[in-house]
Amino acid sequence: MNKERPVRFDPQRRAARPDLKAAIKTFARHLESEEGRLEIRSRARRDLDRRNFRLAVEALACNLLVMLSTGSLRAFVKVDFRPN
Repeated sequence: MNKERPVRFDPQRRAARPDLKAAIKTFARHLESEEGRLEIRSRARRDLDRRNFRLAVEALACNLLVMLSTGSLRAFVKVDFRPN
């Protein structure tokens, strides 16, 4: 029986490729703009907090990509990248 091993979350996981770094940076900025649009935050993040937020987004995105590439994500979500 071939049993999949769970992938542990690694808070230090970072993007290595420049194109992935750029995509994650764009995604983090999008999240920040949505916070503003939806008025979720009552005040702006300080510079250090903004940096930590973006690092957290990068770690989450990279860990999700690892889960997707190893098949671990299939246990939680059906992912289909084929065009409709």
